[in-house]
Amino acid sequence: MAQGDSEPGSRRRPRWRTTMAAALVAASVMVAGCGGEGDGDEPRTAGTTPASTVTTPAQAATPSTTVAGPAATLAELARQPCRALDQQDSGKLGIIIEGSETDLDGKSCQWGILDGVVAFTPYPSVDQTAAKEFRHLKQIKIDGHRAVQGTTARGGCTTLVAIGARQSFRLIASPLGEDAAGSKSCPRNTTFATAILAHLG
Repeated sequence: MAQGDSEPGSRRRPRWRTTMAAALVAASVMVAGCGGEGDGDEPRTAGTTPASTVTTPAQAATPSTTVAGPAATLAELARQPCRALDQQDSGKLGIIIEGSETDLDGKSCQWGILDGVVAFTPYPSVDQTAAKEFRHLKQIKIDGHRAVQGTTARGGCTTLVAIGARQSFRLIASPLGEDAAGSKSCPRNTTFATAILAHLG
């Protein structure tokens, strides 16, 4: 009977360990859910295997998942303008200094590139491409959107892009140094604008 009694106990022990392991996994998922910004992803994580629960919090912490997204709006970017670009954009656009918030006639984000600075300012309630002060700029199209663009005396470039009837954003590319080539500034703005437009919902 002693031997027979020990067998059920030995069978119960693995079940106890399995239950504890499951509880630990569930607890780690809940802790990860409290610390991450991607609240919409956590409910799916709870039903996955432990391998996927390890990767999901790490992915949620990366700039590419917390910065720009396909549903970003200019109203959201007006509060957090540096969300306009993500980590993948940084590599493609040659950004060497991460975006930092500044005030340039509105809340803006400024990125450092090898030969200058590019600043982004969203206007969620006005189409600045129609403003009188920018009528001297050349009318162009960027990714199908109406835009105006022109260079400055110092070789920089100002670009404004219309989003619908009452929204727009501005990019200012400023080259570094007095001898910096201004011919690159407007193409740089166009490239940045295309990347930002790809994230707008």
